[in-house]
Amino acid sequence: EYLGLRMISAGRLFRQIADERRLTLEELSIVASKDSTIDKEIDGRMLSETQKGNVVLDGLLSAWIARSYAGMRIYLVAPEEIRIRRIARRERIPFETAKRETLTREEMERERFKRLYGFDIDSLDIYDLVMNTALLPKSSNLKVLKIAAWEYIATRARVGAIARH
Repeated sequence: EYLGLRMISAGRLFRQIADERRLTLEELSIVASKDSTIDKEIDGRMLSETQKGNVVLDGLLSAWIARSYAGMRIYLVAPEEIRIRRIARRERIPFETAKRETLTREEMERERFKRLYGFDIDSLDIYDLVMNTALLPKSSNLKVLKIAAWEYIATRARVGAIARH
């Protein structure tokens, strides 16, 4: 919103599909591990939105899917316990449930994406900026990301202006 860009979330798309099929996220992860059409549908939507431009993509494969179109690729990370606590709060489920579902889903995704695309989602080499969101409060994380985005935009504008002369 701050940058005036659209936001597309692979996780939100995955949740929508789970809701449409009346499945939990864990159940849909199991289905997706056997049926690649779910991932292909999400990837297709993400790529389509990327090609329209002016978008922020949120998803494990976003950097790879959009690599030909991406400006800046940012990876936000947090320690496992903090991530699971955030998920439990967001989904309004017990911590242990969130932990079981999250770790199961992540392992399935890791294997599935390696098999389908050959991507190692644990490799961070494709990213321009990797940020641990547990180090600072949310408001400070947003400030850092805003500064990085504006500096990137300004640098691109300067480089573009130089290239045009």
